[in-house]
Amino acid sequence: MADSTTLDTTVPANAVARGGLVHFDICLEEAERQQLSARFAFIKLENVTGKLALAHIADGCWELKGKINVAITQACVVSGKPVESTFMIELEERFVDTFSNQTEIDAMEVDVDLLVNGEIPVGECLCQWIGVCAPAWPRAENAPVLDEPEFDNTENHPFARLSELKK
Repeated sequence: MADSTTLDTTVPANAVARGGLVHFDICLEEAERQQLSARFAFIKLENVTGKLALAHIADGCWELKGKINVAITQACVVSGKPVESTFMIELEERFVDTFSNQTEIDAMEVDVDLLVNGEIPVGECLCQWIGVCAPAWPRAENAPVLDEPEFDNTENHPFARLSELKK
């Protein structure tokens, strides 16, 4: 059976048995969608649904994985008109009780966060993934294209204009 998830859902890390899974059904209520819309300046957030699974995968390491479907309405960055977008988030994040002395960071690795007071912040993790995966520069289909600025190509060095003033 899956637990329902709210934006403030946390799970004590020691409550997740090694090798076991804790399942979560994601279906945000209207008040939670409005809260996230205000947090990320969305016009509207709808249909946040999906499933997550939390597993204790190694000593001091837990993994949260799942797929979430999201429908967002944002303001076009050019015209301000509403832009609707739907997308699926493939959430994968790990939580550890302490960081090792790792000196190299691989950008392609899974995100790793620390436990918060011994708990895994499932709801906050979901919020952050929605904010990060939403289109950064939503643009309406009929938004005007801004012209490229015209550059004076007479001379391409910082003191070109100054030398013209001396003439």
